[in-house]
Amino acid sequence: MVDEDTGEVLLEKDAAAAVPIASLTKLLTAMVVLDAFQDRDELIRIDEEDVDTLKHTLSRVPVGIYLPRRTLAGGTHRTVPEQPVERR
Repeated sequence: MVDEDTGEVLLEKDAAAAVPIASLTKLLTAMVVLDAFQDRDELIRIDEEDVDTLKHTLSRVPVGIYLPRRTLAGGTHRTVPEQPVERR
């Protein structure tokens, strides 16, 4: 953990250890979206086909909701709204 104002390291754990990145899938997804110059504000609908039926991982994103691509691609706004976004 680093103080954003001063750059001072406040907390670290195994800082010298070589570890894999947290999620290669998320990194590659973001790179593909950015490289394709897709509209980051376009609303994307989460469909039943998006539900993970292979590993059965869980998500707080409800089926049927519309979210901006920037939210899904890990943009600055990371929270899922309580109510579905109305499609424009």
